[in-house]
Amino acid sequence: MSEEEKLLQEAKKLPWEERLFHKNWKVRNEAHIDLAALCDSISDPKDPCIREFVCRSVF
Repeated sequence: MSEEEKLLQEAKKLPWEERLFHKNWKVRNEAHIDLAALCDSISDPKDPCIREFVCRSVF
């Protein structure tokens, strides 16, 4: 496994905010892809995943 692959794998363990603002662009890119997939998978507007992001932005 290359250093880059290790970095990406370790970054997946970080909180969303750290991943989305990471200094490495590939980590940020993977975070955006993962977040888009998560959003696509949510069908209930009361899903706790939505609350996690909305509450931070609103308050």
